[in-house]
Amino acid sequence: MALSVSDAVLDVLENMHFLKPAMKLDLINYSALARVIRPYVEEKIGAPVELETMVMAIRRNAHLLTKTPSPLVFDVIKDMKVELTTGMSFVTLKRKHGVYEQLMDLVKSVNAEQMENIWVTQRTDEISVIIPDQLLQKLSKLPAIRKDKSIIAEIRNELALINIKVPSTHLEIPGIYGVLTTRLGDMGISLYSIMASFTKLSFLCREEDAPMAYDRINRLIHESKELSRLGRESKNHSLI
Repeated sequence: MALSVSDAVLDVLENMHFLKPAMKLDLINYSALARVIRPYVEEKIGAPVELETMVMAIRRNAHLLTKTPSPLVFDVIKDMKVELTTGMSFVTLKRKHGVYEQLMDLVKSVNAEQMENIWVTQRTDEISVIIPDQLLQKLSKLPAIRKDKSIIAEIRNELALINIKVPSTHLEIPGIYGVLTTRLGDMGISLYSIMASFTKLSFLCREEDAPMAYDRINRLIHESKELSRLGRESKNHSLI
């Protein structure tokens, strides 16, 4: 089904993250913006679009692009704790007979501290493994891999895990992951993988980006504590 002009405009603008702060402050000239993005919108819908139609579509979607996260998001983020683990690798394995079973035997053989930072994700034709560097040699010696070295499709080294302890309430509040990933994306930090469980959220990034990512999330936690406090004070005043 062909995209509408409104949907195409939203699709284009959602990828222009740098515009969002200016749009929140109402600093954007919508006519000028419409002229810039019109070729991309016309390419998406496969037809010419009038400039005024573009402007109306931008106005219609502006609130979606500048929507402020719910205060409940910051109530959850304020209680997060962040930890940094360096010396990680991201290994992609071809899914062949015996590989997964041997990999699980390796995971069971390591100590609890190492196991905490091992993540295994299965798909139909591949297995992704996040693993401490010191276990790479053991992984490469798995019988299936020693027999067929091509099972290791790719290895990325010099990575780090940003581990965030989260309260269980995060499962019920939409927008938390979006706030965290947007903050990191705006800083130009690439996330190689995102893993989530009942009590922990983990981001895999380059070691060189890890200190900046760690600092940004820590600052967001402190900012959330302040936003949550101000929200409670505002609510209390409204009840007086």
